[in-house]
Formats: sequence, structure tokens, C-alpha cells
Amino acid sequence: MHAGQHAGQHVGAYTRATHVTGLTHAIKKFQKVARAYDGKGFKELEHALYEGAQMIQASARANVHSRSGGLARSIVAKIFQKKRPNAPAAFVAIDYGKTQAFYAHMDEYGTAPRYHKSGKSVGAVPARGFMRKAIDANRYYAIAKVRNKMSELVNRAAFG
Repeated sequence: MHAGQHAGQHVGAYTRATHVTGLTHAIKKFQKVARAYDGKGFKELEHALYEGAQMIQASARANVHSRSGGLARSIVAKIFQKKRPNAPAAFVAIDYGKTQAFYAHMDEYGTAPRYHKSGKSVGAVPARGFMRKAIDANRYYAIAKVRNKMSELVNRAAFG
């Protein structure tokens, strides 16, 4: 605002000067909210992400069409190791080291007809999307867990 002008007056052809009250208070609240994501708040948010991943993991395991159970046992939910310390993340995946579930992608996506070297048909594997079904069925629940935790952290930080 220029000297001699009052709040709300036109300053130029397309601008308007405005006086904001309580800005210092608002900035302090935002800083308090930002601190909520440090330390304990970060751990709480990470835990909410992990709970969402576990929901997807349980559903994927239930969707598997496996006789031995090896594929279901190889589906894991984990928290990413900290490459970016302020960016929590969790994931659900097939851990090939746990079992010999090398065929997971064939069960998920199916195969075209397969043949032995002799020419004998082994048949095709139909797609049985166990992982995609689990993600689709639980995506919004997992997102809601994280959203609710973030909201709780913000409210707790801003309003005590």
C-alpha cells in the first residue's frame, strides 16, 4: 500500500490493496502443524500407511488361487526404508525371496497357450488378478486411513 492510501482502495488498474489481520497468528498455526509431522506425528502417519498396505495384503492373499499357499505367503506389506526421511511410504509386493513364487505374474495376468519343445500343448493360464482386485477393493479404505490420520494430526497441532 502506498502512503496515504487506506485498506481496500484501488492501487492500480487491476490491483486492490487489502489489509490482513491475524496473519502472524495464522503463520504460527501453520508452523505448529508442520511440526506435527516431525517425530511422533511422522511415526503415526507411517503407521497409518502401513495399516492401509496391510489391508491390501490381506485381501490379495485371500484372492490367490494357489494350491500350495506359497504365493499367498510371498505377498508382503512393508514400509520403505528411509531414503527420504520426511516422506513416509509403504508398499505391497511379491517377495520372491520368501518362497519360489516366480509364477506370480502368470497368475495375475494369465498366459497365452504354452507348448513344450516337443510341441505338446500345456495350455494357457487364465488371468486371476489377485493383486489388482485387492488394490481396487481396498484403495479407498487405505487412502481414508491416511487422510483421517493427517486430519487428526493437523487438528491436534492447530487446536491442541
